[in-house]
Amino acid sequence: MIEKGVTEGINKFYYLLKLSMYIWVISLVGCLIFGLIPAIISGLELFQTDPWNEKTITLRSLYDGFKRNFIQANQIGLTFSLVCCILLYSLWFSIQIEGIPFLLIDFLLVFMIFLVSISFFHSLSILAMFEISYKNLCYLSCILFFKETRVMLTFSFFIFLFLILAYKLPALLFFCGGGTFVVILAKVGTKTVQKLQFI
Repeated sequence: MIEKGVTEGINKFYYLLKLSMYIWVISLVGCLIFGLIPAIISGLELFQTDPWNEKTITLRSLYDGFKRNFIQANQIGLTFSLVCCILLYSLWFSIQIEGIPFLLIDFLLVFMIFLVSISFFHSLSILAMFEISYKNLCYLSCILFFKETRVMLTFSFFIFLFLILAYKLPALLFFCGGGTFVVILAKVGTKTVQKLQFI
């Protein structure tokens, strides 16, 4: 029983390691900046198709998904990044000014940044499973922030935990970060996406 658990744990670690390395390699096709999000979505599609099977992870399969998702993934990534940058700049500017009204604006801006960040993670899960227009993807990912409160809190917890591990163990981020991020998105986002199939 213990031997089986250890073997399964090693196999899963190898899966995360292999998936992460392949994601980094494929993302280099898009010069990392434009390649990372399509590569993550491609990895997410592979995991949702056949979870924990390292034989399905090939450069060819990841590259096919990368090409298929390249334009829409970068559209959604640039949109959410731009909105986040504007909100962060507004927050930085608002913090410089004292007063109760500006304190309320600060809290509102923090909430908006949180909403945009979680909506972005929802959009990756949706994009990995559905053929959907860019406009509807933006609307749907923002709506899910309010509709799926439990999923939103779970996303927040795992992303926060992931960031702490990345800060404390940066080597782990490089070797297993991509695969771990894909598994978190798949595990947390799948329930939300499955509900969408019945709407």
